[in-house]
Amino acid sequence: MRKLWVTWGIMALFALLALSSARAEGIDKGTVEMEPVVVTATGTEVPLEDSSQSVTVIPGKQIEQQQAIRVEEMLRFVPGVTVNQSGSRGGLTQLFLRGGEPDQTQVLYNGIRINDTGGNFDFNALTTDNISRIEVVRGPMSALYGADAMVGVVNLITLKGVGPPTLNLSAGAGPHVENARAIEEYRATLLGSYKKLGFSIGFSHLYDPGILRINNRFRNNALVARLDLDLFDNLSITYNCFYVNNKFEFPTENGGDLLDPKGKKGPGLDPDQNNSKQDFLQGLTVDYWPFPWWQNQLTLALSYRDRRFDDLANPPWPNNQYDLLYGRDDSLFDYYFGSYNSKDLETRYSLDYRTNLRFGSR
Repeated sequence: MRKLWVTWGIMALFALLALSSARAEGIDKGTVEMEPVVVTATGTEVPLEDSSQSVTVIPGKQIEQQQAIRVEEMLRFVPGVTVNQSGSRGGLTQLFLRGGEPDQTQVLYNGIRINDTGGNFDFNALTTDNISRIEVVRGPMSALYGADAMVGVVNLITLKGVGPPTLNLSAGAGPHVENARAIEEYRATLLGSYKKLGFSIGFSHLYDPGILRINNRFRNNALVARLDLDLFDNLSITYNCFYVNNKFEFPTENGGDLLDPKGKKGPGLDPDQNNSKQDFLQGLTVDYWPFPWWQNQLTLALSYRDRRFDDLANPPWPNNQYDLLYGRDDSLFDYYFGSYNSKDLETRYSLDYRTNLRFGSR
């Protein structure tokens, strides 16, 4: 009997060693992955399998594999989501969730609201720089996030810097099929940590000359940053920054079809009509656990939005009836439609406090 116990003990020891080796090999090969965390469905972090909401989590690894530049490229694959883009790159890009209107989906950046006043949001300039994951919650979330979340919520979570500082630089260019004009893209990311401070910074620049022969360029600059200060095991401070600056030029009135450049059936192309915008968001979040089962989170945010539309006057050539009636590209447009300029500025402050009682360890 004693020999039998010894034999079983030796076999158990070898089994444990083999299991440990297999687990170590799995970790080395990166096959062990943690369960995606869902912040949007409850306001605080819970595993995906514990959420009762209809949630889709797009991890950063999937974004990297598909080499997606813009967020809307990934949202097209989410069940129940329809993305509509008007015109060429830089045109109005809207999201329809479960058949709802574009102003009925709340868009968050690290839990901070970035919708326009009234609920609308244009995804044309939202890039995937330093995105850790994208969470999409389908279903009414108005009780948690307000009236703009009638049909769902889209939350963008940025990467937290860990490990040695790492700098990544990339650049690319490629021609349009229609006119062989080159699209340019430049990106830079810096990730890492120093003692208790983690940092994550990303920048991207995109230039697209467009497919029309006049006034169809799109420029976009995006900067994202995140700083994490883990003071204690139960106290952390996170700073988020999001900045977008872009300009979209379009030569046709009301964004319609290409009009007759000769002016025989209508005015020609406008050489300087454009939309431009700047978005600047800052957020400071304090996360405090006085006890393992009690979480407190306080977020202070400041956002600045600048929207402009410019259509400068291009008067007809004087004393030239032929040009007046049959057109030059820069003459008849404002003769028919006139010039128009608009500006929309908004500064918004927000203070959000959440508390969560969770029985169990953190």
